[in-house]
Amino acid sequence: MLLQGYFDDSGSHGGEGLYVLGGFLAPSVSWPRFEAEWQSVLKKELTIDYFKMSEAISQRGQFDRWPSPLRDQKVFELAEVAERWAVARISAMVWKEDFDAHIKGASPWRELDNPYFLLFNQIIVLTVGFILELGKNGLDISNARVEFVFDEQGVLGRDAVGWWDVLKQALEPEQVRLLGAPPKFGSDKRLLPLQAADLLAWSVRNVVEGGESNVLTSAVVQTLRRVPPYGGFISAEQMRQSLPELTAISEPYWHR
Repeated sequence: MLLQGYFDDSGSHGGEGLYVLGGFLAPSVSWPRFEAEWQSVLKKELTIDYFKMSEAISQRGQFDRWPSPLRDQKVFELAEVAERWAVARISAMVWKEDFDAHIKGASPWRELDNPYFLLFNQIIVLTVGFILELGKNGLDISNARVEFVFDEQGVLGRDAVGWWDVLKQALEPEQVRLLGAPPKFGSDKRLLPLQAADLLAWSVRNVVEGGESNVLTSAVVQTLRRVPPYGGFISAEQMRQSLPELTAISEPYWHR
C-alpha cells in the first residue's frame, strides 16, 4: 500500500506569528480521483486556472472582482473534494517567538535557523506516526510506504531534502521502514493536491491566530474537520530536547 502526502506552508515567509505546514494524506490510488473532481470544480463557471486561498479571501488574482457568494461556493466545493478523498489532515505548527527563543541561532547549521526545516521534519514524523496508529488499530501496514510532496521552496527545499539521511537517523526502525523515496517538491499551480494543502494550511493558521471569520471560513473549517486530524504544536520543550540530538547525529554528514 502506497500512501502519498501533499503539504504546503502558511506564514513561514516572513510571518511574525504562527508558522504552519499542513496537508492531506491519501492512498496513491485515490489522488487521481481527487484530481479529477478538483479540476472539475475549478472549471465550473466561473472558471479559475488554479486555487490559492489567499487570493480567494482577498478576492484578487484568480478571484479578482468575483461576487462573494460565487467565491464562497467555489471554495466550499473544493473543501468538499478534499474531505471526500483524504484519510488524514496532518499539520505541524510553531510560534515564531518560541522558535526564535529555542532554535534560531542555537545550532551550527544554518538550515535550522529557518522554521520550515523544523516543520518539514515534524510532518514526516507525524505522518509515519499516523500510519503506525492505523496499524495498532488493526489495519495491515506490513507493506505500507509513504511518499511526500511539498510545495516549491527553492534553496530551502533543497536544503531540507539534503538532510533526509540525517532525519532518518533520528527515527525508530519501524518509522524508517515506512519511508519511500526522498521528498519531492512541486508547484501548487500545477499539482492539484498542493492546492488542497494550501487551503488546509491557510485555514489552520487563520483559526489558531483568530483571523478572518465569516460564512466562508466557518464552512470550510467545518468541512475539513470531518477529515481525521493528526498533529499540533511543536512545544518549547520538544525543541529543547530535539536540537542537541539532531546536532549530534548530523556531525558525520556535515562538516562546516
